[in-house]
Amino acid sequence: MVNIGKLSGRKTIAVITNMDVPLGINIGNSLEVIESIEVLRGNGPKDLTDISICLASCMVMLCKNISKEEAEKQVREVISNGKALDKLKSVVKAQGGNVDWIENTDNFPKAKYEIKIKSPKTGFIKYMNTEEIGKISCILGAGREKKDDMLDYSAGISIYKKTSDFVNARRCFSLYVY
Repeated sequence: MVNIGKLSGRKTIAVITNMDVPLGINIGNSLEVIESIEVLRGNGPKDLTDISICLASCMVMLCKNISKEEAEKQVREVISNGKALDKLKSVVKAQGGNVDWIENTDNFPKAKYEIKIKSPKTGFIKYMNTEEIGKISCILGAGREKKDDMLDYSAGISIYKKTSDFVNARRCFSLYVY
């Protein structure tokens, strides 16, 4: 991808992330949008916030031709002063969207059913099969297996424990399915 960008005369940076652990907590349309809004409010999960700041900093660095440190400082500032969230609202409004949903995420559709899955064992999570998690989210309606498949915007999965996290048998919820 970087070579394609360079061949097109564009400044390009690649950010490599671990695909063996989902970013953030949520998988699914409404859940992910709500989580993204929380990142812009400064309340998102640490891993998703960190990668979002990294990606935004890279874009600011490339656009403004400034150091990564200065770009990150600017990104953190617009998140903390609310300008990043205001920009999202202006983009949504310009496209005819309803800004009320950003201001109150309770407006997003909720799934009809919620299934809580508890850990069967006490211990540390060694591995997550992210490909299977993605397939399950498609079965729930949060993604498509084929182009013509319908999406259920309320469907999704919330994962509260990740690789290396400790779980107590039948006490800690490791996964919520909507």
